[in-house]
Amino acid sequence: MAVQKVVTYGHRALREVCTDITDFSNVDSLINDLFDTMYEFDGIGLACNQIGINKRLFVVDITHTEECDTPLVFMNGKIEEGTGSCVDSEGCLSLPEIRINVERFDTITYSYVDENFDNSAVRVFTFK
Repeated sequence: MAVQKVVTYGHRALREVCTDITDFSNVDSLINDLFDTMYEFDGIGLACNQIGINKRLFVVDITHTEECDTPLVFMNGKIEEGTGSCVDSEGCLSLPEIRINVERFDTITYSYVDENFDNSAVRVFTFK
């Protein structure tokens, strides 16, 4: 487990399309690095490409809210359905000290592989 360098705007890893994880043998270490790095920089979410690795994996910790009581891991995720629209101010560790209004779906159905390597995980998220 180690804190990694967070890449910032202009880094090529932030522009490339991330690829699916096909070899899960070292993914636990990568997940731990993502959490360690996210916590070090006071983030609530961090994706692999933000540490220069173009894999479809991100972590989120919103345990400070009523939404979730454990940190979450999302691998090889895909938005299956999106409805509605909402705008909220967002920040990003790869764009330090910048916050902008971002329009997103109001509700999404998201399929992914979870931290237990269950590839049938599906969640519905509502952002309000």
